[in-house]
Amino acid sequence: LCRPSLRSPYDECGDVITTAQSGMNQCEGTSVPQPVLDLEEAVLFTSHPLHCAVYIHAHAVNGDSISSQACADKVTTEAVIMRLLGRDPDQLSQWMSQRAGIKELARVSGDADFSSTPPRRLQSADIDALSPLQLAVLYKQPRIIALLFKNAISRKIDEEDEFCRTPLMMACELRHLSCMKAIITNTIPKLDRRERVGMNTAFHFACIGTSTPEEAWEEEWHGADHSYGVSQSSDALDMLLNNTTNPMKKKVFQLVNNKGQNLFHIGCINGDLPLIQRLVIESNVVKLPKVFAARDESGYTPFLLAILGGHTDLVMYLLSDRSTSGYKRRTENRIWMQTALYWH
Repeated sequence: LCRPSLRSPYDECGDVITTAQSGMNQCEGTSVPQPVLDLEEAVLFTSHPLHCAVYIHAHAVNGDSISSQACADKVTTEAVIMRLLGRDPDQLSQWMSQRAGIKELARVSGDADFSSTPPRRLQSADIDALSPLQLAVLYKQPRIIALLFKNAISRKIDEEDEFCRTPLMMACELRHLSCMKAIITNTIPKLDRRERVGMNTAFHFACIGTSTPEEAWEEEWHGADHSYGVSQSSDALDMLLNNTTNPMKKKVFQLVNNKGQNLFHIGCINGDLPLIQRLVIESNVVKLPKVFAARDESGYTPFLLAILGGHTDLVMYLLSDRSTSGYKRRTENRIWMQTALYWH
């Protein structure tokens, strides 16, 4: 399995359309390179042509060539994707609406080196039923995301799956900032939309995040407990907030998932101080004492969760910050703090 790239999330955020268009121009002349024609014929022979082209391209970009397509470099694979996107609109619409899993794509693409290691577990997507756009998000390909949006005809390719999960939610959970930027730049996503499994929004997924590919596979086999990448969670949340109106911020801060958790609950559970600090910046827009006083399904406020989690730096920050003061001085919270300090 080709693991998603771990490079800086900003290194691929450039003129994605302009650069990709140059690859298209190479194939619009009278003579199309033979490797492009060969690869195009190969993917058209499969049941998921666009998926396979994106899958092979992701391998080529990350330097992990597929054994059956050893000569397919990233220029060739991108040119093939552009040619597929220029085909009959009805056929293109059908390809974009298809869903496929990683193992299936490895099989039909001739990836003989695909290992039995299970793919990462995600709350924001079904790894066995990905759209071409979700596949591009998984492998951190913002260039391809931009191309898919540009060639979406009149169809919404950012549509939700059967559980109302969107590609933006997936990008937020993976903390692929370049993919988030590509999606937000090319569409107007409904940021307060909640999926039906955990009732999380894109904001919730940005706070939850997920471990790196290596950590996810290690956890799958050995039950290892890894902490979240707090700085990247903060960056993902910052990108969403910077593209959100003040009225929407007030609404999003009040939304809870099926566990009764708002964004502050999740940040305090993870002990994510940078993320909480980013949320507190919005104190001039949102009434934070009211949000901090909210209780989850177990009756815990965000502050109590930070105490019980032993996140001392976060607890001290909340105690010292005026925008979150008021409710923390209640006798109940002092009792909880004494109990938590005793056990920790």
